[in-house]
Amino acid sequence: MEKLLNKTFMPLSNLFGGSPPKPSVLMDHFIRAKDFNSQKRESLQQERSKAEHSLASFREKRNEVKKAGAEKNQSVEAFDEEVKEALEEAEDIDEEMERIKAKIAEEREELARKEANKYTYQVRLCQIDTKYSST
Repeated sequence: MEKLLNKTFMPLSNLFGGSPPKPSVLMDHFIRAKDFNSQKRESLQQERSKAEHSLASFREKRNEVKKAGAEKNQSVEAFDEEVKEALEEAEDIDEEMERIKAKIAEEREELARKEANKYTYQVRLCQIDTKYSST
């Protein structure tokens, strides 16, 4: 190891800013860095799983909201259809009432004419009878 360190002493001295530490110290630094990196990786994986879980729950909630909105829209459309049908029926009823009113008015006029003619015919018949009976 010392032979290797002597060969690369210059780059190592540049790296460590002086003489390189002993291999055991380097090994301790390596183990601590490895432990730190593994702990950091685990914490990042936990954060990632939390983020994925929250994203999945957000997507589920969004889909639920969309379904609820679609159901509300369907119920509103159904209600609008019922209102349209009711209004069309009301218009049909209004038209039917107008037609019946017109028919009643015609029947009243015809009845009034018949009654007027009845009295007119009786007066005319009386006039004819008096005219022919006096002769």
